[in-house]
Amino acid sequence: VDGNYGTIGVVLGNHASDGETVVTETSARAAATCRWNADRNGVENMRVELTSDIRSIRDGFDVAVFVPIPYTPDEVINDRIVAAVSRLTTDGTMYLAGTKADGIDRYCETLADVTAGLEQVASNGCDIYRARKLAEFNDRRFLTEHEFRATVGDYTCRFLTVPGLFSW
Repeated sequence: VDGNYGTIGVVLGNHASDGETVVTETSARAAATCRWNADRNGVENMRVELTSDIRSIRDGFDVAVFVPIPYTPDEVINDRIVAAVSRLTTDGTMYLAGTKADGIDRYCETLADVTAGLEQVASNGCDIYRARKLAEFNDRRFLTEHEFRATVGDYTCRFLTVPGLFSW
């Protein structure tokens, strides 16, 4: 979730050589950098998805990993947590990592609300939490699409955006 230029995806892809690693990005530039980093490090099993909504990815995942960027608005982070869990297979595992100073506790509340068995698995300056997806999952959204239009000559363009989306 949010590939952060591919760093985590490259590491996971390198360790999951029998599977496929999918990295999501909302920025076209960051997605291209993810791909470049995978190629440069010889990770052939990493796919980069440029998307504003993880729910749009058709494949399900056994594991999702998310390290929120600290300056991202809370509602964007919470929506991405729930969206990632929505794409997990039943009993799939979600990992969430961050620091207390960056608000990891707030995000753990969201993860605990939509999963089973939230547990802290590491704490050494960065806390790592793990949770399992329940068979019965109730998706919810934290973001609202915004529409705007612009007219150039006789043509009116319709644009949709959501908070946390740029370079799309």
